[in-house]
Amino acid sequence: MRCGDFGVGTIFNHRGQLTIWHYMQIIINNIKRLTNKLRQSRIAKNSFYQLSGTIAQSILLVITMPLLIHTMGAEQYGLWMVASSLLGIVGTLEMGLGSGVIKFVAEYVAKEDYKGLSSTILGTLVLYLTIGILLSFPLYYFAPNIIFLLKLSQNLSSIGEKSIRVITFGFLPLLLLNIGLAVPMGLQRYGISNLISFSRVALTQLVAIVIVFSGGHVYHVLIGNVVVLWLCSLFSLLIGLKILVPYRLSFFFSWQYGKKLLSFSKYVILQNLGSQIFSSVDRLAVGRVLGIDAVTYYSVGTMIASRFFQLMTTISHSFMPHASEAFASKDYQKIFNLFSRGTYITALFSLSFGFVIILFSKPLLQIWMGVDFSNHSLLMARVLLLIYAVFSINAPAFFIANGMGVPWISSFASILGGSLTIGLILLLGNIWGLAGVAWANCGYFLTFMITVYVARRLKYALAQEVI
Repeated sequence: MRCGDFGVGTIFNHRGQLTIWHYMQIIINNIKRLTNKLRQSRIAKNSFYQLSGTIAQSILLVITMPLLIHTMGAEQYGLWMVASSLLGIVGTLEMGLGSGVIKFVAEYVAKEDYKGLSSTILGTLVLYLTIGILLSFPLYYFAPNIIFLLKLSQNLSSIGEKSIRVITFGFLPLLLLNIGLAVPMGLQRYGISNLISFSRVALTQLVAIVIVFSGGHVYHVLIGNVVVLWLCSLFSLLIGLKILVPYRLSFFFSWQYGKKLLSFSKYVILQNLGSQIFSSVDRLAVGRVLGIDAVTYYSVGTMIASRFFQLMTTISHSFMPHASEAFASKDYQKIFNLFSRGTYITALFSLSFGFVIILFSKPLLQIWMGVDFSNHSLLMARVLLLIYAVFSINAPAFFIANGMGVPWISSFASILGGSLTIGLILLLGNIWGLAGVAWANCGYFLTFMITVYVARRLKYALAQEVI
C-alpha cells in the first residue's frame, strides 16, 4: 500500500482497520485541497482578510482595554467612549458615499467604464472635502452642549467640554478615510483596507497607552486619536489613488454618474444613521440614564458581544462587490447561492460559538477584567452576547441587498431597530439598570426583515428572470 493513495480501497491495513497514519494523511490532503480552493476564490480570500483583521483588532483590544480602564478609571474611559461615539454619529453625514464607492468601483471596473470610475472618485472626494470643511466649525461650537446630557462628576466637568470639542477635528479625516478604504474594497483588494484599518486601531491604542502611562488625561488621549486619524486618512488616500492608476483614472466628472451615486447613497446614509443610533447613541443614552461610569461597563460588554457581529460583517462585506458584479450580469442564481450559503454558515458559526463563549463567560471575564468588574457586568455581558449572536445572522443579507442596489430595506430596518433600541434603553435602564440596557438591544431584531426581503426578492427573480 502506497502512502500517497487515499482511495476507499487503500486506506485500510491488511486487517481492514483504518490506520492513524493514513487517517492523518487524508485530513492533510483535504486541508490542502480546501486551501487551494480558497486561494482561487476572491470571496474566500477577501473574507479571510476581513476575518483576520477583525481577530487581530479583537486581540489588541483584549490586551489594551484592561490596562486603559484600570489606569484611566471608569469615568475617564467612559468619557473617551462617549467622545468616540460622537465622532461615529457625525460620521453618518458622509451621506453613504463610502458604500456607493465600493459598489460603483466594482461595477464600473467590471464594465470597463473608466469615465464612471473617475467621476465617482472625483465627485466623492470633492463632496467629502466640502462637507468636512463646512460642518467642522458649527460642530466645534455646538458639540459641548452634549455635556449637559451626561452625568459627569466635578473632576470631569472641567475638561468635558474640551474633550468633546477636540474630537470634532477628526470629522474631516474620518470622511477622507472612508473613501481611502472604499477604493481597495471596490477592487476586491481587502487586504489593503484591512491593513490600514488595523494600523489605525493599533496606533490609537498605542498612543493612548503612552499618554496615559505618562500621566496624561483623557483630553490628551483624544488629541492623540485625532492625530492618528489624520495620518491614517492621508495614507489611505495615497494608496487608494495609486492602485487606481491602471484603470485610467482622470480628472472627469459627469452629473449622470453623480446622480446615480447619490441615488444609491441616499438610502445608505439611512443605513448608517440606523447603525450609529444602535452603536453610538446607545452609549449617550446609557450615560444619561445610569451615569458616565456605566458607559465603561456597557462599552466592555458591547465590545465583547459585537465581536460576533463584526466577525460576520467582515466576512460578509466581500459579498457586496461580488453581488454587484453578479447583479450587473443578471446572474441571480449566483447571488442566491451566495445568500443562502452565507446565511447558513453565519447562523451555524455565530450561534454555536456564542453558546461556548456564554458558557465560559464568567471565568474569562474575571481573568480579563478582574472579579469586581465581572460582578458588575457579567449578566449584562451574557445578555449582549446572546442578542448579538442572533442578529448577526443578518450580515450576509445586509451586504447582498446593497450589492443588488436595494439598500432602502436595510435603511428602513436599521432606523427602526436602532430607534427602538434607544427607546428601550431609556425605559428599561431606569428599571433594571445594566441588565435593562442590555435587554434593550433586542430592538435591533427588527433587522431580520432584511433577510426575509432579500430571500423573497431573489426567489421571485429566479422565477421571473427579472429584478
